[in-house]
Amino acid sequence: MEAIACDQLGYAVIALGGGRKQVGERIDWRVGFAHPRKLGDHVEAGEPLLLMHYDDETAAATAEKIVQAAYQIGTVPPDKKLELVSQRFA
Repeated sequence: MEAIACDQLGYAVIALGGGRKQVGERIDWRVGFAHPRKLGDHVEAGEPLLLMHYDDETAAATAEKIVQAAYQIGTVPPDKKLELVSQRFA
């Protein structure tokens, strides 16, 4: 995994109904993603990028397109995995 547009993953959750486009919109707490692939992970062709929970086929199709566009998979792995926490402040 060379790059992930994390903001796009957020938009995909919104497309599923798990977020709000406008204040006051209802959130469906049943939808979302589990086990997303991380930057630097090795992915073989056909392996899932994440597990999607959804309740609407049309919304899921939209979210799937967004997710696929968000992940950049290449042949050369990144030099190193990034640290989860890069800096701490007291």
